Amino acid sequence: MSLIDEVKSRSQEIKTDSYSMSINEIVSLYKEDELLLRPEFQRHFRWTPEQKSRFIESVLLGIPIPPIFVGQEESGKWELIDGLQRVSTLLHLMGELKDEDGTKKEPLVLSKPKLLPSLEKNAWIGQEKDGVYEIPVDIKLKLKRARLDINIIIETNSSVAKYELFQRLNTGGSFATDQEIRNCLLIMVNKEFYKWFLSLKDDENFMNAISVSERLLDEQYELELATRFLVFRKINADDIPRIGDLASFLDDEIIKTAQDSTFNCPLEKEIFRKVFAKLHDVLQDEAFRRYDRRKKKVVGPFIISVFEIMALGLGYHYNNIDKITNDDIIRIHRSIFANPKPLSVSGMSAATRLAQTIRIGRESFNG
Repeated sequence: MSLIDEVKSRSQEIKTDSYSMSINEIVSLYKEDELLLRPEFQRHFRWTPEQKSRFIESVLLGIPIPPIFVGQEESGKWELIDGLQRVSTLLHLMGELKDEDGTKKEPLVLSKPKLLPSLEKNAWIGQEKDGVYEIPVDIKLKLKRARLDINIIIETNSSVAKYELFQRLNTGGSFATDQEIRNCLLIMVNKEFYKWFLSLKDDENFMNAISVSERLLDEQYELELATRFLVFRKINADDIPRIGDLASFLDDEIIKTAQDSTFNCPLEKEIFRKVFAKLHDVLQDEAFRRYDRRKKKVVGPFIISVFEIMALGLGYHYNNIDKITNDDIIRIHRSIFANPKPLSVSGMSAATRLAQTIRIGRESFNG
C-alpha cells in the first residue's frame, strides 16, 4: 500500500466533530452521567492547588485554553480522553467532582494566582468562619458562561483503539511520567489486569531489592521495572533490534499482554515473586548496584543494566531457579563488573544495550 493509500485509509477510520460549549453545559453533562471521567486517573495526573488556581484565573481572563478531547460511545455518551485536569478542576471548584467510590470531593479553595491575587481563599460556597469567602455571583456567572472547545472523536473502525488516541494526546505532558501514562492505558484496556499488575509492587522482596529513591518511587519507577520484567523476561532475541523508542515499545507490549487471554497471571506472579525472593535473600538491597572490585564491596545507586542482567537472566531460567545456588548469584553479580562495557549506557540506544544485557543474563544463568 502506498503512502497516499495509507493516509486515505487511516483518515477514514476516525470521524470527528467539534464545537464550543459553556462550562455550565459541561458540568451538566457530568452530573447527568453523559460525560464520563475516569477518577482512577487522578493519581497519575498531579495538578497542585496552585496550578488549579492558575487555570481558573486563565478562564476568567479569557486566556485561550487548549481544546478538550472526548470519545463518543455507541450510547452517545462522551468519555474524556484528554483534558482531565482542566475539567476536573472546574468540577472540583463547583463542588461536583466525585472520587472513585462516587463520593463528592470537598470543594476546591483557591490559592493566590499571580494576576488575580484576590481569588485567594475563595470557594464556590464560602465559609467565612474558616476564612474562606464565597466567589462573587457575577464571577460565578462569568465562569459558567465561559466556553471551551470540544473535539469529539467518533470511532468508525474497531481497530482504532481509544488507548491509541489517549496515548498520543497525553504522551509528553509535563504532569505524568511514561509509566503513569502506561498505567492509564492499562486501566482503559483491561482494568482487572491493571489491578493484578499494580499488586506486583506489594512484593517486599522486589521493593527491598530494587531500593530506589523516594523521587523514583513517586514517579512509579517500581512499576516501570515490573513492566520491563514482564516484557523482556521472555522476549525473543530477534525482536530486540526493533525496539526503537523504548517507552513506546513498552507501551505496545504491555498493552498486548493485557489483551492476551492466554497470559497466565498466577504463574507470572509466582515467577516474579520467586526471582526477587532469590535475589533479595542473597544480595539484599545490593542486587542491582555496582560491585567495586577494588574496594571489594557494593557501592552506588540502582543501575538499570544490572537489573536487566540479574533479574531478567534469572527470570528467563525460572524453571531451573532451585538449582541456582547462592554462590552462583554472588559470582554472576561480581562478574558483571569484570567487564563494565555493557554498563556504559551513555550514547547507547536501548536496543543496543538490551541486546547485550539480556544476552549476558541468559548466558550467565545457563549453568
